Amino acid sequence: MANEQAGKAALAALSASRDAALDLAHAAGARATNDLLRRSAADLEARIRQIAPALGEDSFTVVQLRATLAQVRHVLATVTVPGLRSAVAEQGGNAAGASAQHVVDYLAAADRAYRGVGEQPIALRPAAMLESAARGTHSSLLSRLAHGVDRRGRKARKAKAGILGRYGLETIGHFEKVLQRGLVAKRSWIEMRGDITRESPFLQGAPAFWAHRIVRTEIATAYGAAAHHSIVEAGKRLDGMLKIISETFDDRTAWDSYNGSGQVRRPEEDFEFVAASGETWLYPHPANRPNDRSALVPHRARWPLPDELRPRTDDEVEEAWARERHKGEMPGRPLMSTVGGFGEID
Repeated sequence: MANEQAGKAALAALSASRDAALDLAHAAGARATNDLLRRSAADLEARIRQIAPALGEDSFTVVQLRATLAQVRHVLATVTVPGLRSAVAEQGGNAAGASAQHVVDYLAAADRAYRGVGEQPIALRPAAMLESAARGTHSSLLSRLAHGVDRRGRKARKAKAGILGRYGLETIGHFEKVLQRGLVAKRSWIEMRGDITRESPFLQGAPAFWAHRIVRTEIATAYGAAAHHSIVEAGKRLDGMLKIISETFDDRTAWDSYNGSGQVRRPEEDFEFVAASGETWLYPHPANRPNDRSALVPHRARWPLPDELRPRTDDEVEEAWARERHKGEMPGRPLMSTVGGFGEID
């Protein structure tokens, strides 16, 4: 029974990876998809050669990288072999053919050794959110700033680029490719930070946290966009689909996060952000600004709302404002909900 379950989980992961690759190939082109997968495979192979002698072939890290590499190699074949892409698409989601069985078997074995490894599809959907050919000026926060557009691709009245706006479009495009490969090849944030720093003379002379901020913000944006896409698609089939903003609360959480956490919207509706300056803007999903650490949580109207997804109280927001010693009167709170029965402030 355990072997059967592991096999089903591995098949589901492989199918999800393949479907994501086909979607990306349709949106951005097979060549761009092939290039991403080939670069990711080469990266995985190099890292495995480097760390396997020290950690051992049976270590969690090596098994995880090999499981990812097995998926990448198989998915690469489905979008490069002439005629195979359309044939696979016609199978209606069934990736259990002879060409995939050895990959499923390997992923199932990896899953048995380290529970969950074989169940993880490669991160092609978040990577696709950084593909400028597919999303244009939506592809990254850097790209939006460089093009002077807002969070929905419309021309902004004024651009507030700051540090993130000091790059040309060619450099930004390279950053996006590096981060795409990092997502698919399971590189850590520290590794991706080093990758983009090596390609930027400006970042080489800047504090390390500048590059780390780019990586953190862009990866959060990619996952937010992928989650939003999934919620919108789910809302077409499920009644009462909602999305909720959930902030990260610790000693680095700023007032504006206290103010906006717990907002509830229907899939196609925008959230509202209120800055300490009083400026407001709308956005469909996080991240909506540099250093934004909020998450997009799917929810259904018929489900009970967990306490951790409820808005912070007015007293908590006022305390956060006072801690940061802002000058002037505290701005008002954003519209917390467009759905009756959700988003009430205690």
